[in-house]
Amino acid sequence: MKSTKLNPVAVAPTPLPRNRAEVEMLLSELALAKNNERLTAAAMDAELLAVRDKFQPNLAALADRLTELTQAAQAWAEANPREFGQQRSLEFGAGTLGFRTHPPKLKPLPKWNFDRVLENLRRTEAGRAFIRVKEEVDKEGLLAADLPAESLRPLGLQVIQEESFYITPRLTDTPLRQAA
Repeated sequence: MKSTKLNPVAVAPTPLPRNRAEVEMLLSELALAKNNERLTAAAMDAELLAVRDKFQPNLAALADRLTELTQAAQAWAEANPREFGQQRSLEFGAGTLGFRTHPPKLKPLPKWNFDRVLENLRRTEAGRAFIRVKEEVDKEGLLAADLPAESLRPLGLQVIQEESFYITPRLTDTPLRQAA
């Protein structure tokens, strides 16, 4: 696989444009840089894909082999509980195998789901104690109510509308000519 040698991009301070023509040149340079960024990212992605394609078959074979070996070791461990005695794991020269006890978790019974469990909890006084209610500010509702600032201020709120600058360069499939 051929590796592409890239030249670092020179980063010099950009002088502030003084007129519309200089802004036009600045936008041309910005569009060129954005297109070059896209082309560079595409080249990088192509090389990464080639590397993945090269190693993926071996990784897949190794993953299959690891699964087989793990299943065989687990079958042996489950068939030979006396080897463990009171321990949950066994030490070998090449590693350790054993069983981990995980924290308890709730799981619905077969043919049940948590929505059905929630309905059953709602039906009893004791069950309602195990239902969470999340309270949060209804920001969309407050904005839709179009309340005056005098009503919002005592609540600790204000309505703001920010403005941000943007540039939308015209992107092409071929690099633009370099601005003089």
